[in-house]
Amino acid sequence: MFDDKKFTRSKLYFRAQQLCRVFSGCIDETIHELHSQYDEFMRSIKSWDEYARPGMEDNLKRLSNEWGDLLASRESKLQGLLERLRKKGEEVRSLRDGVSTSISISTNTNSSQLFNATSVREASKGTEIAEISVRQNQYIFVFTVVTVIYLPLGFVTVSCILLFASSTTRADLVDVSFLLLCH
Repeated sequence: MFDDKKFTRSKLYFRAQQLCRVFSGCIDETIHELHSQYDEFMRSIKSWDEYARPGMEDNLKRLSNEWGDLLASRESKLQGLLERLRKKGEEVRSLRDGVSTSISISTNTNSSQLFNATSVREASKGTEIAEISVRQNQYIFVFTVVTVIYLPLGFVTVSCILLFASSTTRADLVDVSFLLLCH
C-alpha cells in the first residue's frame, strides 16, 4: 500500500493499533474486576455461614457454584476475545514493519503490507524529485531545439555578410557581427 501526502493510511494504522491496545486493556481490566467481585462474593458468603438458617447452606453452595461457573464461562470468552485482539494487534504491528503476514481464513489467504511513514515520505519526495527532473529535461530539450535552429542561421548570416561586404567595411562588420553573436 502507498500512502498519500496526508498520511491517511498511516493515521488509520495508528488508530487501529491504539484501538487494539485500548480494547485489550479493557478486557484485562474486566477479567480482573470479575475475579475481584467473585472473591468479594466468596468472603461475604463465608460471613453468611454464621447467620445461615439450617436450609440455606445448600442454597449458598449452589449460588457459589453458579458464580464460579459464570466466572469461568465469562473468563474463557473474554480470554478468547483477548487472544483475537492480540493477534490482530500483531498483524497491525507487522504492517508497520513492512513484513508480510499471512492470514488464513478457511481457504482464503490475505497478504498485507504497509510502508512505515519514513518510507512513504522518502517515496513521495523521490516522486517529487522525478517530476522536477522531467520538467528540467523538457526545458533542456526546448533550449536545444532553439539552439539547433537559430545558431546555424546566425552563423550563415554573419558568414554571408563577411563574404559580400567590401574590404573597407569588413572590419566594422566583423566587430558588429562578433558583438551580435556574443549577445
